[in-house]
Amino acid sequence: SSCVLCEEGKYQSLVGQSVCENCPAGRYSTGFGMISRNQCESCTSGKYLSVAGSVREKDCIACPAGKYQTGFGMIDSLNCTDCKAGTYQTSIAVSEQTSCSFCSPGKYQSGLGMVDEAHCLSCGQGTYQTSSGLVSNALCLLCETGKYQSGYGAIGCDSCTFGKYQ
Repeated sequence: SSCVLCEEGKYQSLVGQSVCENCPAGRYSTGFGMISRNQCESCTSGKYLSVAGSVREKDCIACPAGKYQTGFGMIDSLNCTDCKAGTYQTSIAVSEQTSCSFCSPGKYQSGLGMVDEAHCLSCGQGTYQTSSGLVSNALCLLCETGKYQSGYGAIGCDSCTFGKYQ
């Protein structure tokens, strides 16, 4: 009998062995006869793979919306990081924190890992805010004397007209 090539998802770096080693979690291999763990491909950033011996890139699991992950070859969903308060993220498999979008001016959001702008809440009546990415309604500013705001999520206040005051 002859020696057999290591199958997909496996490698063997030593001579005279009776079995091949699985590519580790976070990596996969589509080729036969791999001689090194380094020949196993890493899952790209924004994805992870918790099982060893995988043979397909599509086995790598995308971090869900609201999260991102910057490293390669990650092995667990715990490696996916929540977008911070004041931001949200709608896509899966995101690899950079900069992909988390800020809540619009006049809105705030205090939670982590939010998946859409609907989680950003509007500053209340009588308040406004021109900055984006607010993490608390305490950062919504009160309208100045002589000005008002009857709407929600405002980025400014209106002046009282002639014959009126605030």
